[in-house]
Amino acid sequence: MPKNPHRTEPLQGIVIDPYGGGSHRAFLDALKKQSSHNWSEYTGTPRHWKWRMRSYPLELVQAQRRDGFTEIAEPQGMLVTSMLDLPAYRGFLASSMSDHRITETERKRIHWLLKLPTAIYFHENQLTYPVSPHAKTDTHYGYTNVLSGIAATELWFNSKHHLNDFLAAATNLIRRMPDSKKTHDLAALENKSRVLHPGFQWVGKPTSESEKSVADPLRIGWVARWEYDKRPDLFQQLLRTLMAENIRFQLILLGQRQPNCEIIEQIEQEFSDQIIYSGHAHGEKDFHQWLRKMDVVVSTADHEFFGIGICEAISAGAVPVLPHKLAYPEIAPETQLYRNQNEAVRLLMQLRDTRERTEASEVCMRKVKNFTFQKTIASLDTAFEKMLSG
Repeated sequence: MPKNPHRTEPLQGIVIDPYGGGSHRAFLDALKKQSSHNWSEYTGTPRHWKWRMRSYPLELVQAQRRDGFTEIAEPQGMLVTSMLDLPAYRGFLASSMSDHRITETERKRIHWLLKLPTAIYFHENQLTYPVSPHAKTDTHYGYTNVLSGIAATELWFNSKHHLNDFLAAATNLIRRMPDSKKTHDLAALENKSRVLHPGFQWVGKPTSESEKSVADPLRIGWVARWEYDKRPDLFQQLLRTLMAENIRFQLILLGQRQPNCEIIEQIEQEFSDQIIYSGHAHGEKDFHQWLRKMDVVVSTADHEFFGIGICEAISAGAVPVLPHKLAYPEIAPETQLYRNQNEAVRLLMQLRDTRERTEASEVCMRKVKNFTFQKTIASLDTAFEKMLSG
């Protein structure tokens, strides 16, 4: 990876993510691999996210104490995710200095950690993350995000949609508070917020493609989680409409799923003759191979902060058919966005034409090339450097 020509030595940073799995893990791995700077990592187990947010600050400080706070002797900056309760972490750091067992060297290192410029990366936030229909809304975790943002030097969001979404929700939350409203400087919060896309791994088209004609079934892919916020029920309705219109299609159904998922069982039963594959991919290579078999990739989501899976599918040659909302206008051209189901059906009908699909794929691939890890991590490096020179 080329180094910054204006810097002779890489910076030393700490990256902290209480929930170190899934897309968070992919981001961390890309950061450590692609960055011009050196990162020391602290991550938590990717399960029980509420417990990660509540307990990890204490767990982290205990881990750092066991290391003697020597993972990096003099780090220059810190990058944490929104899963970290930053004020709690700093509080536990500060309180650890009252322990008589702390050496003077460790005390100095704690002081160093407490004054580090710190950016929070928002893969998601808990103010606007959709709540399950069977769960009760709890603004406590969202308010933790707000307080962490106030405590941080900068806030980095994975899309413009996400940034705007969070700031609007934070403003609404503070407006509804019974008191202490003026203690929250939301203008300052906005001024230190910026967009830094998370990036994705480029997949690439298959080296040899068999010719397809309009008579062949359209291979439709799904890559999202099979959960309520991705609206698989609307996907099911869309498939029913295609069947009613006598549009021939086949299905490749990927995406994270829970055991005994009712909507998947319904779709698998209703469209059993159309399904090429439904299930977990067996590793990255297998996942990429299934992406390359898709003609189009469809989303019906009510929630999307960025869309890594969609970008991966596009890079493999699939043409996106996406809602005209959320983060999708940032990653796909206007021509591939729909406002209602009729428009989605019309798009899919157009994409049965091989030439139309090839041309659309090339346009979409050019757009998402701006979001590969190679480019996004370089942008993050620059932002990190600017924050430290601040």
